[in-house]
Amino acid sequence: MVFDQARRRLVMFSGYDADPTTPLGDTWEYLPPSSDCNQNGILDERETNDVDSDGVIDDCDTCPLSGNPEEADYDADTVGDASDNCLLAANPDLADSVADGVGDACGNCPAIPK
Repeated sequence: MVFDQARRRLVMFSGYDADPTTPLGDTWEYLPPSSDCNQNGILDERETNDVDSDGVIDDCDTCPLSGNPEEADYDADTVGDASDNCLLAANPDLADSVADGVGDACGNCPAIPK
């Protein structure tokens, strides 16, 4: 059994012919593709750290405390839309200097609550 990096699948086969890069006949059996998003050697489906139970492990979840299985992140700031306080402007630190629930990056005047 080997890991086919190009297809991200485990491959089982019984041997090779004269060309060591070609498996014998049609002995390749592809197993379902799996993911190891945090690259710790444990397949994601075997990980148990998914606090919000959305099917995405916490290490790779853009919003680990709020369920968002599609991992939507409209402003591409690495904070999932379910947790983002400013969906239209990147604000990865979620700064909200007046504590009004609207991120400073979206506020017209950060010093005045909205």
